[in-house]
Amino acid sequence: MTERIIQFGEGNFLRGFVDYFIDALNKKGLYDGKVVVVQPIETGMVEGLKAQDYKYNLFLRGVIDGEVVQEHSLIGSIARGLSPYADFDSYMVLADNPQRTKELMDKSLSLGAEAVGMQVEKLLVEYQNEAIYRELFTYTDKPVYATSYRSNSNVGKSDEEIAEVLITFAKCGATLCDVMGDIFDKQPGEFTEDKNAVDKQKELIDKIHKAGAEVIMSSHVRKFISAEEVLKIALAHQERGADISKIVTGAETMEEQIENLRIVNLLKENLKIPFLYLSGGKCNILRRIGADIGCCMYLGVAERDEFSAPEQPLLENITAIRDNMQ
Repeated sequence: MTERIIQFGEGNFLRGFVDYFIDALNKKGLYDGKVVVVQPIETGMVEGLKAQDYKYNLFLRGVIDGEVVQEHSLIGSIARGLSPYADFDSYMVLADNPQRTKELMDKSLSLGAEAVGMQVEKLLVEYQNEAIYRELFTYTDKPVYATSYRSNSNVGKSDEEIAEVLITFAKCGATLCDVMGDIFDKQPGEFTEDKNAVDKQKELIDKIHKAGAEVIMSSHVRKFISAEEVLKIALAHQERGADISKIVTGAETMEEQIENLRIVNLLKENLKIPFLYLSGGKCNILRRIGADIGCCMYLGVAERDEFSAPEQPLLENITAIRDNMQ
């Protein structure tokens, strides 16, 4: 059933009133749609709902025409939930389609983009097929960087299924496929050292290479970590066969930001492959000058809308910085 409604809030009233009516309409064949709930506060219920497949019991008790009525329903109108505190990117780009993707590609290229990045998992489920992949990846003659993270349309998929999607991307014309650093062994910070998982990662990277694409291995740590930890992750990406290492950390203070700038130089001195080192948080200058001091690329957005991730700088601002620093 198609996700048609974005609902901000997952409390008792909304689930017992609005979502109940949507469920009733679906069951009667009067509607065909499900709800995506967005958790508006940090201590919400999305994780609890997820644990029970977003289904819940509703008990109604009252009086109709003088008769006492008791009714029990299993409500299944919620498709999934998002917490902007834990999965911010998924929240910012919730719904997408091939036409909108092409519009943004056109605008990006007109602003001087030298490659196009697509978070393909954010396309709606009905667009997740080889024909659409091939249509999008061949829409431009510029390099195409494609991801298939665990969010959005990939919710509920195994890492093995996601791995097959990445191989399909390569076969359909993607230039660069993003392999998560913890694929086959999900870990905080997206980095695993489990031997079995690492062996499977190497096999996956080899298959992607044989299908004609390169691999960027990514670890989204999303917090400040030491230079030694960053280098350890990057060297592991390199050893596993990645063509590019991508690490996203964080910086909340100027001291952490200065250390992140030093880490860029450390990576330049020790890696044999290109790297993309980014930082979130309050101090994120790396996103704006990283490619001028050693990173292999910038990541930005063509425009701001209700779906774009605010931590990504605007393409026109990036090109202005780049052009004026040369």
